Amino acid sequence: MNLHKNKAWLIAYFLLFITATVLCLRLVHEPDLWWQLRTGEYILENKTVPDVDVFSYTYEGKPWLNVKWGFEVVQATVVKYFGPAFLPIPQIGANILLLLTIIVLFRQFSFSKNLSRFAKHIALLLLLIGLSYRMNGRPELSTYLFTSVYLLIFTGNFYGKKTWIYALIPLQMLWANLHEAYGVGMVMMAIYLAANWYEFYFKAQKTAVLKEERNRNTLVILIAMLSVMIHPSGSRMLFHPYEIFTQLSENQFTAEILGASSKAYWQMPAYVSLLFIILSTIALFGFPRKKGLSQIKTVLQNIPIFYVLLLLAFFYLSLKSYRNIPFLLIVASPLVALQISLWTKKFSEKSSLIVAFALVAMFYLSIVSNTFYKAFLPAEVYGLGINAAKNPVGAAQFIAENNINGNGFTDYLGSSYLLWKLQPAFKTFVDLRDLDVFAAEDIEIAITCSTNPQRKTADGRKIWQLVDGIYNFNYVAVLNNAAFVNIHRYLYFGNDFTLVYADELASIYLKNTPMNKPLIDKYGSAKTEIPFQPTEGINARKQASFISSLFWPWHKYTSQSKDEFILKRNAYRTYLGEINSK
Repeated sequence: MNLHKNKAWLIAYFLLFITATVLCLRLVHEPDLWWQLRTGEYILENKTVPDVDVFSYTYEGKPWLNVKWGFEVVQATVVKYFGPAFLPIPQIGANILLLLTIIVLFRQFSFSKNLSRFAKHIALLLLLIGLSYRMNGRPELSTYLFTSVYLLIFTGNFYGKKTWIYALIPLQMLWANLHEAYGVGMVMMAIYLAANWYEFYFKAQKTAVLKEERNRNTLVILIAMLSVMIHPSGSRMLFHPYEIFTQLSENQFTAEILGASSKAYWQMPAYVSLLFIILSTIALFGFPRKKGLSQIKTVLQNIPIFYVLLLLAFFYLSLKSYRNIPFLLIVASPLVALQISLWTKKFSEKSSLIVAFALVAMFYLSIVSNTFYKAFLPAEVYGLGINAAKNPVGAAQFIAENNINGNGFTDYLGSSYLLWKLQPAFKTFVDLRDLDVFAAEDIEIAITCSTNPQRKTADGRKIWQLVDGIYNFNYVAVLNNAAFVNIHRYLYFGNDFTLVYADELASIYLKNTPMNKPLIDKYGSAKTEIPFQPTEGINARKQASFISSLFWPWHKYTSQSKDEFILKRNAYRTYLGEINSK
C-alpha cells in the first residue's frame, strides 16, 4: 500500500515539474532580452567582453560595465542552435533546479519530520504561482536559483553538513558573471556570518570546535566575496553592488522597482507574498505551541537565527521593490510548508493526493489555455515563439528591406529588438541598458522627446528641435504606446517627417529630404491615407510549434482576421488624432 502511495506522490511531483516547465513556454516579448542576446552574439563573434559602449551612436566608446555577460553568452548559444523562439529555455532548467533545491531544503530543517508531502507539494505550487511573473528567461533567473542554493548551503552547514560552505566560493564567482544582483549573495553571506559570530558569543560553552567552525566559515565567506573579482571588470566588482544600489534612487524609468507604497505594486505576486509572510509568521510563533517570550526563545532554538534574519531582510526588500518579491517567496517556502502541514495534518492520505493532483492539474490547464495569463499576467501568451504584437518585427523588416540608415530616433522600449534584428549597422539613441551606460539626464531627455516633444527648453526651443539639431535624425521608429502619442501627433502633423510605415505596435517616420523622397513617394502618408500594415505572424520554427503542441495538443498560433485588422487600423487613426477615424 505504501509503495502505491509513494508512486502516486512521485507522479504528483512529476506533474509539478511538468507544470514548472510549461510556465516557461511563452511567446518572447521582454524587450531586455534582445540587447542581451545582441551582446552575447557580439562576445562570441569578437571573443571579448566589451568594456565600452559599442551599440549606441550617442555613447559609443564610453565605459560600460556589463555584469551579466556570462548569461548573455548562454542566450546567444541557445539562439545559435535553436532560434530566438527558444530564449525561454534556460528558464526551464532554472525552474527544475529551483524546485529540487527547495525540496532538499525542506529536509534540512529540524521540523522536517512535521512536513507532510501534501504540504510540501502545495507550498511548491504556491511558489510557482508567485514566481510566474518573473519566468521570462531573463538573467535574473540565475539570481533566484542562487538564492535558494545559498539558503540550502547555510541550512545544511547549520545542521552538520560542514563541507557545503566551500561551495560558496565558486558559486559567488559564477553569480558575479551572470547577473548584477550578485550583491544579494554577498548580503546573504554577511547575514549568515554575523549570525555565526552572534551564536558563538552567546553559547554557554565556547568549545574549540565551535571556534574552529566560526573561523572556517569566516575565511570561506571572505574568500567567496573576493572571488567576484574573477570577472572581466576585476576589482570594480567588489563595489559595484553599492553602485547598483545608488542607481535605484536615480532610476525612475523602470516600473518593476516600484515599492509597496505604489498602487501598481499590488498585483497577484504581491498578494502571494503577503500570504507567504502571514503563513511564515504564524508558523514561527505558533511552533512549538508556547506563549510569550519563552515561545520566541524556543522558536529560535529550533529555527536558525540566520534564517529568521534572512526572512526579515527579504521581507523588507520585497516591500521596497516589486521585482524583489521572489526572494521572500523562496526563503519563506519552508515555513509555508510547515504551517500548511500543521493545518492539514488530519487530512487522509487519499484526500491529500486527490487535492494535490486536482490543484496542479487546474493550474496546468489554466496556463496552456491562457486563462491564468489573461487573469493575472496579460502580457504573457502560452507557446514558444516571438510575440509580434510586443516586438517591432514589422518595423524592423521595413527598415531592413528599404535600406533605411543614418541616425534614427528610437524610443526607450523598442530599440532593443531593432538592435538585435538590424545588426550590425543599427545603433541606438538610448536603450534598456539604462544607467549602466547612459546618464540619467540623457535618458530623461530621450523619454521627454517621446512623451512631450514640444516641451520648451531654457533657450525657448522645443526639446525635439534641440535634440534633432544635434543628431540630425534621418528617421524615427517609435512604438504606438499610449505614453508616446504626443510624438506621433507632432511628427504626423508636422512638416519635417512623413509617416511611411505603421502597424499595431510601431510606426516609422522618414525625414523629408531629397535622399528619402523615393521612399516617401512610394510609402508616405498623404495625411488622408494611413500606411497601416497587418502585424507579422509569429516567428517560430516548426520545432517550437511542436514543443508547444506537445504539452497542449490544441495549441495553435492565431492569425489576425480582416475585421481585427480594420478595427486596429481605425484605432490607430484615432490614436494619431485624425478627425475622420472611420
